[in-house]
Amino acid sequence: TMDYMFYGCSSLTSLDISSFTTYNVANMDRMFNRCTKLNKLYLSKYFFESKALTKYDFSGLTAWTDAESLAKFVEAITARDGAGKTVKLSTNTKNALTQTQKDAITSKGWAMP
Repeated sequence: TMDYMFYGCSSLTSLDISSFTTYNVANMDRMFNRCTKLNKLYLSKYFFESKALTKYDFSGLTAWTDAESLAKFVEAITARDGAGKTVKLSTNTKNALTQTQKDAITSKGWAMP
């Protein structure tokens, strides 16, 4: 489980977890909640390979708007089929994504409520 892993890290502005492999992770609830200053988050394509997870919740990252790290996020998430899976983003993060990036995510089957 990665439940609450970075919860409340309100001073954190950048995080590189591109070496994380989540194949066996079954819970990421509230992983980034209250990380209100985190603007740069680096993930690898392996971050989205869990067979047990159907929901990835990044909605607690209200400052995640860095174009470079969002481009890497889109690259990582679109490397996986998202059929039946959801990725939840904050309004600020959604607004920072281009329409092309949003379309790329949803075209791979990911729901983005």
